[in-house]
Amino acid sequence: MLHLRANSGSIKINGDLTGETVIHAGFGNIDLTLTREKTEFSYDITVRFGNISFDGQRMRDQTTLTSGTIFENHLKLSSSSGDVKVSFDK
Repeated sequence: MLHLRANSGSIKINGDLTGETVIHAGFGNIDLTLTREKTEFSYDITVRFGNISFDGQRMRDQTTLTSGTIFENHLKLSSSSGDVKVSFDK
């Protein structure tokens, strides 16, 4: 389990995340490069002023992206003013 909050500044993580991961960036980007396959994760991503990029696809004009079903490895990511990018090495 990881809970991380940055009021000002970007967050960049490369590696393995398990369990529930909650990350919020007030003014900054979130950039995750994960070593597991995307099928191992559920996700709930929200941006207020920014863009979402998930597994190489930019979600144009979308402020939320959710998987619907919640898995053991769950990503809850939000940014008030910044982009959220999630990519997978596998």
